[in-house]
Amino acid sequence: LGYRTRKQEEDSLRRELTEGFGKRSGERLTEDKKQALEALLDEPEGLNTIDRITWNDLELDCLFAEINTCRSGAGELYLYRLLHRPVLDHGQLPLSEDVLAFLADTEKASLRTDILAALSHAGERGRYEGAEIRASLEDAAALSPVREGASLVLPVAALAVMTFHTGIGILVLLAVLAFNIVQYFKTRNSIARSLNAIADMLRLSRCSSMLPDLTGTPLEAEEERIRALSRELSSLGRGSQLLLREPGDPFRAVTDYFCMLFHLDLLLYIPVLRRARQCAGQAEELSSCLGRLDTSAAVASWRASLPVWCVPNLTEDDGRASLHTEGLIHPLLTSPVPNDLDTDSPVLLTGSNASGKSTFLKACALAALLAQTLGTVPAAAYRAPCMRIYSSMALRDSLQDGDSYFIVEIRSLKRILDAAQTPGPVLCCIDEVLRGTGTLERIAASSEILLALADRHVLCMAATHDGELCGLLEGIYTNMHFSEDLTEGDVRFSYRLQPGPSRSRNAIRLLQRLSYDEEIVSRAEQRAQTFLKEGKWVR
Repeated sequence: LGYRTRKQEEDSLRRELTEGFGKRSGERLTEDKKQALEALLDEPEGLNTIDRITWNDLELDCLFAEINTCRSGAGELYLYRLLHRPVLDHGQLPLSEDVLAFLADTEKASLRTDILAALSHAGERGRYEGAEIRASLEDAAALSPVREGASLVLPVAALAVMTFHTGIGILVLLAVLAFNIVQYFKTRNSIARSLNAIADMLRLSRCSSMLPDLTGTPLEAEEERIRALSRELSSLGRGSQLLLREPGDPFRAVTDYFCMLFHLDLLLYIPVLRRARQCAGQAEELSSCLGRLDTSAAVASWRASLPVWCVPNLTEDDGRASLHTEGLIHPLLTSPVPNDLDTDSPVLLTGSNASGKSTFLKACALAALLAQTLGTVPAAAYRAPCMRIYSSMALRDSLQDGDSYFIVEIRSLKRILDAAQTPGPVLCCIDEVLRGTGTLERIAASSEILLALADRHVLCMAATHDGELCGLLEGIYTNMHFSEDLTEGDVRFSYRLQPGPSRSRNAIRLLQRLSYDEEIVSRAEQRAQTFLKEGKWVR
């Protein structure tokens, strides 16, 4: 029954892998998983790290969840780290284009399924202990071979007593076994973390042995390295089956009882721990190799789900920030509208509410990020140097820190100004500069901030409702806008990027669209027209 169940599960898995390729994950990133992944980023924010503000602005948790069809925890962690660390050298993309193309090849679908089936045994999704193998083993509690050996010898001694006096022997045996059970659970709890690390090492080794022969493919070199690392872990497999008792193992119940009564796995743990500490470095590298392979398969599948995508052309760094895209879309939209952009000068976006300004800014920042991480851009064409990426968009006041929205906003902008002081191309996307203050000071201060970001090595893309900025920054910023059409009292958006500043307003029309009282709408429109004629507000 156990064999048949495992066979049915394996067949079901292969069907799922075959049918699921080219489909988006559809899962959400839970708060528990997010916290676990964030704890393992294990590097301070640096020049090439996407900071928390930009990550939240671009909704990268949602994007990670959509791309994440990884089969293992190692793959999930590799993908999460990858999205946080865009490369700054066009020749250092971590994912090989040859490998991605090979995994996407429909003629290699059966081989791809074999690879994914093997990766499914590398470690459970949502578990990332493999990333902390070395730390787990270094902190492991040492067990006494004498004490654990006594747990095996004493029951035998009690059986010997039974040959002389059956009653006393039975009482001694029951007492010894009860003591063994109590001590077993105490000891297992004290070494649970290191046991998990050893189990993860064994799973990684077993997964490696299950990979198909990849000789003559773009994965040949990767396979050779994986198998070499697996051979170095092979010493852990000798007699360690008791340490890796899988839930589907039909003999698990039997072995669990024997281990509780006689501490067989704890006796085995002592020499295995010693060998595991010697192989910790190889296990972490193996986890990274398998994670990269798993991530490559997820990216290949995500590519197949996109309506349009391209391999980016990452140009040499000549000190100038620029961006050329054709048919760019936002990858999280179900019915995206493509747009083109070709600029090496800063851009000021205007347009009415809900016309598409913020979405376009996010699409541009995401294009740069995906180009420098996954080597995949949701566009027909993409050309740009590697840039450091910052945004200031979806900000909120902080009740916990006691900061108003304006304080949060100026701190967010200050970090971009600081980044612009260091060499190297920078892409920054800003939505509604200084929206948290009054009109007079907002226009005065935001114009100076945008002028400070108008440097040849900084590509600043800013969206605003303040039409006055178009005149103040004319000749320095390229004016572009999104517009809408008013048909039969309804507002329709084209979401198409157009040259020049916006000349339209639609906030009052949107009130009417949402069935506001006609008197409110009428008076608001009349007040706006009076201001346009007289240049001042009247009651």
